[in-house]
Amino acid sequence: MTEISLGNTSGALTSSNQAFHTQGTVDWVGLARSTLTTSVEILTRCSGAGVDAYTIAVAQALGTRFHLSASGHSNLAAALSGLQAYPSLSNALWFGFGLKSVVHVLGSTREGAGCLILCAALGESYSPHVAAEVMLEMTDSCEAPENMKPSISQWTALINAAAGTLASTAFPQHAEFLMNISSSTRQRIAVGGCSDPARLAKVLLALGEVSKGQLHSITVQGTMDSGWVAAVAMYFLGLSVQIVGKDGKQLFANFIVGEKEAQLVIVHGSTRHDGSLVLQGTEMLLGNATAVIQRITGTEDAARVSGRLPWEGLFSSGFGREFQRLLSPASTLGNAIGSAARIYAAIARAEPGIHPRWYPQCRTYCDSSYGIGFLHYITHQFPELEVLGKPMELALKRRGDIARFLRFYDTALHSLKKMCMCPLCCDSPDLDVMELHDMEYCLVVLTETIIRLARTLAGTEIHSGLTPSRAGLEQFYVKQFKLRENKDHGHEVVGEIGEIAFVLDMESGSWGERLPSSNPSLVWALQLFTGRRAMYPHHSSSAISAYGICAYLETLVTLSDEDESVGKVRIVPGYIELNDKRYSSLSDLFDVDLTVSGSSSLDWQLGGYNDPKVIVKQNSTGLGIAFSFERADRGSPRFLRVGPSELDALLTSRRGIVLCSHRSLIRHDVSVPPLWTISDERPGYKKLINKDHVCVEVFTLPTLAQRLVVLCRRHNFWKLQRIANDAESAMVYIAHECMNCVVQEVIASKQEHVIVIRAPHSRN
Repeated sequence: MTEISLGNTSGALTSSNQAFHTQGTVDWVGLARSTLTTSVEILTRCSGAGVDAYTIAVAQALGTRFHLSASGHSNLAAALSGLQAYPSLSNALWFGFGLKSVVHVLGSTREGAGCLILCAALGESYSPHVAAEVMLEMTDSCEAPENMKPSISQWTALINAAAGTLASTAFPQHAEFLMNISSSTRQRIAVGGCSDPARLAKVLLALGEVSKGQLHSITVQGTMDSGWVAAVAMYFLGLSVQIVGKDGKQLFANFIVGEKEAQLVIVHGSTRHDGSLVLQGTEMLLGNATAVIQRITGTEDAARVSGRLPWEGLFSSGFGREFQRLLSPASTLGNAIGSAARIYAAIARAEPGIHPRWYPQCRTYCDSSYGIGFLHYITHQFPELEVLGKPMELALKRRGDIARFLRFYDTALHSLKKMCMCPLCCDSPDLDVMELHDMEYCLVVLTETIIRLARTLAGTEIHSGLTPSRAGLEQFYVKQFKLRENKDHGHEVVGEIGEIAFVLDMESGSWGERLPSSNPSLVWALQLFTGRRAMYPHHSSSAISAYGICAYLETLVTLSDEDESVGKVRIVPGYIELNDKRYSSLSDLFDVDLTVSGSSSLDWQLGGYNDPKVIVKQNSTGLGIAFSFERADRGSPRFLRVGPSELDALLTSRRGIVLCSHRSLIRHDVSVPPLWTISDERPGYKKLINKDHVCVEVFTLPTLAQRLVVLCRRHNFWKLQRIANDAESAMVYIAHECMNCVVQEVIASKQEHVIVIRAPHSRN
């Protein structure tokens, strides 16, 4: 009886007994009679990822059909060593790939390595639906008995477990380059190019035979994803690859033609639409099954095939010739971005000319999200936009109030409309009957895509080596296009502040889609790096993972009220992990939960509080989380619990409400403004009242825990009292604003009651 080894805890690449493998196929009878040898620890890892051990055993059998080259082993080892896990507060949760991840189990044997490259490469570029179908078809091609085939759901689980393994490597960029090697001047969104899973499975098995010397070479004719086949052949199998066009002209080769023969020849762009597979010797034809897959699944996502784009050529690679048009002349685009940066600064600083209702819409206050910092971020993160440096700064430094910069922005976009003249810019009556992929890229929408993308990423920390998905970049464009196309739904907003409305953080309202988080960047960034939409079970998410990428709020890692941390999002390959088990979402257990007893609520708020405890509970749709702030004096039953998503929303929406021109004046006391008196004072608290009975409560609290307790306590009070939304703006969380400016704002806004929360080092 054959013994099958499933992984090893040392992590070394070892070979298990291969008695059930015969040349060119799999000995399924021998596999059925084999025993599975593994440790309970390995089984626990598989269970935590939702993968059953038998599926891995079958996948390892398929993996032996491939011989990884020395460079392939090196590439896989580098990918595995680059996977990291990052802890939350108190190490309650982990984000990424833990050391006990199932991918490390697969990578610990040679058979598992062959399985891992298949699942990880498929999961990186294809939807789980198509990737799982390919694995299922491979078992069919190897003549597996029906009762020994893992189900499609089991294959999907394995694909999902391996997804993200290669996200930060060079593989997805190689795949994207080779898939679009004949489309360097792309002018519109790509459609099609997904092969039938059965044909793709046969091609992959044939590649395996070439890698093991059982076939001399193969020729594959196919559409876009034939380039993905070439990337697998080179990156993992070390094969010599040549790509030619339909006319026979060479497009690419990784060897000197004439000195050796190609082991894989790709005829790029050649297809047969009748769906048949032609197998003549070593020649294979891949058809285009995009329409069939979309019809069966009911979604375009399922048939989308995508790699990743490099930062240094993100927009030129993604938008081709239309992006080059946008840069000529650079002054128009620079004027638009520079004006937008100035408007973002006005909103962040609460400058006159912007209605206060827009202040809470600002979700990021880091230096790189507005003003000159925004422009510096753009030229650093997107090198191809360095040419805009001078035009952007000139636009930003022009004199004038915010109304003038709103006009500058509108003028720049009007110039782009005249340059573009696409159906959208011309308000063509044919727009309603045109498909988006039939239209060339709109220069106005492309400009807004660049601005919105930069604004989103400015408040995001991205894992080293991770770059955007080409499909994700296109989804950013589609999002902006649909906002423009449906602009009548937001005509009041556009009428009030102009064209800048299309690039403001307004998705939490009626202007755009309903999002599963109060922080739009959490969802937008995840879609950018996955290229796909995911199902979100909650609307108070602080972490989401899908397709091998995890997005989570900085609040989960570092609790801070500093501008650089509030609203920040982190993006890493991997998943949400609790006790070595994977989850796809992390949502608030509740908004604000209070337990109060004993003295007055004011004394309760001014008390000393410990750093929060992290409470995590499983539920039917994922994980729930809350921070519990408890009194430092033991035995007190008083505590406050709040979800991270709610806390992040409060910290971003309650700041940036007061315009202050005295930021250089640093004082530690709270002076009493003229015509105001102190009606109550105690350590950390002053209550100011003027002759009109306007009340300003000032909390000057030394610890972050105290400040957050007051913030959540007062917010909860307003919710319970059902006070109108405009009254909520009476709570101000300040770091740089002085009290005189806060009081002036109170008088101007005609608020009767204002809460001010500040640290001792805040400006007076």
